[in-house]
Amino acid sequence: MAMVERIAPDGILAEVLVNDVIHATWDILRYQRCRTPIIQSAYRPALINLLQHATGIDELEAELLANGWFKTKAGKQEVTNRLGPYHLDETAIEAEAIKLLCSELETLDRLLASAETRRNKALRLLAELHAATARRTREVSHQLIEAGREADGRCPDAAE
Repeated sequence: MAMVERIAPDGILAEVLVNDVIHATWDILRYQRCRTPIIQSAYRPALINLLQHATGIDELEAELLANGWFKTKAGKQEVTNRLGPYHLDETAIEAEAIKLLCSELETLDRLLASAETRRNKALRLLAELHAATARRTREVSHQLIEAGREADGRCPDAAE
């Protein structure tokens, strides 16, 4: 693995810990990357909910309007006009999507916290074993996470 070679751990135990850090770092990146698409996947049901509850229209009409929102500018304008009197906009749709996915997002947050804990524990053990290797590993891990955030066009707190 190129990252292990870049870090150049001293001994088999250090190599195992470096691998643990790298695997946990990749998990962190995966979990951070998937948060936004998970929320976006719930936009349609969220929009349908908002249309039904705010405007009082039936489910079929709400579904047709939601389909229009995603297909045409005119459809989006129609939904905007319907939600406007209730002071609901795209932020309200996103908030509803998050509300619909609360348990899934909580699970994702637990997975992220677990990966961060695994990473930090391996780094602490590595520091006890060999400080220079731990420093190099921490630097590579942080660089990977930052590069992943930059590639996603997000700042660290953008998904929150």
